Amino acid sequence: MSILKKIVNLFWPLSDSGLFPFENKADYFSRAGHKEVEGWLSSHTLALVHFIDRFQQNNTIRGSVIEIGVFHGRFFIALCLLLRRGERALAVDVFEDQEFNLDGAGIGDYGIFSANLLNRLGTMENICILKSDSLKIQISQLIKELSGQKVRLFSIDGCHTVQHTENDLMLASQVIEVGGVIILDDFENRDWPGVAEGANQFLQKVGNVIPIVIAYNKLYLTTIDWAARYQAFIEKIVAAQTDNVEYLDIWGHRVLRALMPIPETLFLSDRQVRIDFSSLSPEPRKYLGSGWSFSEPWGVWSDGGIAELIIEVPKSLRGDLRMIIAFHGYVTEQYPEMTINIQVNTQPVEMVCCRFGEEYQTRTCILPAGRQGGHDMVWVRFDIPQPKSPKELGLARDSRVLGVGLRSIFFEECCDG
Repeated sequence: MSILKKIVNLFWPLSDSGLFPFENKADYFSRAGHKEVEGWLSSHTLALVHFIDRFQQNNTIRGSVIEIGVFHGRFFIALCLLLRRGERALAVDVFEDQEFNLDGAGIGDYGIFSANLLNRLGTMENICILKSDSLKIQISQLIKELSGQKVRLFSIDGCHTVQHTENDLMLASQVIEVGGVIILDDFENRDWPGVAEGANQFLQKVGNVIPIVIAYNKLYLTTIDWAARYQAFIEKIVAAQTDNVEYLDIWGHRVLRALMPIPETLFLSDRQVRIDFSSLSPEPRKYLGSGWSFSEPWGVWSDGGIAELIIEVPKSLRGDLRMIIAFHGYVTEQYPEMTINIQVNTQPVEMVCCRFGEEYQTRTCILPAGRQGGHDMVWVRFDIPQPKSPKELGLARDSRVLGVGLRSIFFEECCDG
C-alpha cells in the first residue's frame, strides 16, 4: 500500500458525522460538482482543505466557517459541506453593491449565490449571509452572527487592496479558534499585489498566527502553537507524491510549498477503481498504447494527432460500469481552443472543445456488462485534429506535438443501471 493511500485511509474515512450527507461532499469535491458553480478554484485546493478538516476533526478542533468574498459560492459551498453538527457558516460579500467592489474582482449576485447554496446543500439552516463591505464589519457583529462560536476555517477572498487584506486578516485573527486555519486567496497573483503587501503588514502587527503552507495561489495561516503539527501532517501528504519537499522563507517564516493529489483519489469505495497516469503512481504506463509522451507528476501528454489506451478492467467490478475520463487540452494564450474527439470501444463518445483558462475536463460514458456480467478490455482513442508544440507556438524548445493531457480514468459500478 502506498504512503498516500495509508494517509488517505487514516485521515479520510468514507463516512463521518458531518452536517451534510457524505454523498453530497463526495460529489462536490471529487466528481467535479464544484465546476458547476461559477468561480475560480483549483481542485487541488479542495483536497488540501479537506485534509485540514480531517486533521481538525482528529484533534477535536471545532468552530464555524467564514468566507469574505464568496462570489457565486464555489468555495463557500465546499466549506459548508465540511460543517459538523452544531457548527455554523457565514458568508460575507457586497453582492450587488458594486460601489464597494474597488478592484472589480467578480461581480456578485445574491440571487445566484443563494440558489447555488440551496441546490448543493438543500437547506440554509446554520448558514448566515452578511451583505457588507468587510471594512464596515465589527468583531462583535461576527460573533453575534455565529452565536458566539469561534472559527476553525476562515477564507479571505474579498477586495484585494492592501487595506482590505490587512483588515480581513485582522478580523480573522480575532475570531480564529486555537488550531483554526485562515486561508488567504490570491497571495501569489501578480495582478493583485495588495494581497501580499497587506499580509506582510498584518504579520508585522500580530503575534498569534503565522503562515504555514502556500499552495495553489493561497496562503494558509494558523495559531502559533499548532503550526509545527500542521506542517508535519501536510508534509507527509506532499512527500507521498514527490521527493522534493520544499520550504520557503516568507518574511522570516518557514512555509511549506504543498503539492496535493487531485480529489478523485480520495473518495474510493470497493465498487470504484481509479487509474492514475501520473509518474508518481506505481504503474503510470501500464495502459498507455500508442501516441503518448513520457509521464509527468500530474499525468501524461499525448504526442501527435492520435493517442490510444488499452485498459484491462479490474475483475472485481461487475455489471454496467460508469467510466469517467479526466483530462485537459493543450491550450495557451496563443492557442486558446482545441478540439478533441473521444471514442470508446470504436464508438464516438463526444467532441470536446477545450478552452484556455478552464480547469481539466471530465467526460462520462456507460460500459454495458458482458455476457458473464463482467468486462474484459476497454479501448479508448483520442483524435486531436490540430495538436500544437510549445516550440511551434514560441513558448519553449519542447518539440512534442501536444493535444490531450490525460490525468486519470475512474470506473464505478452503476447503481441505477
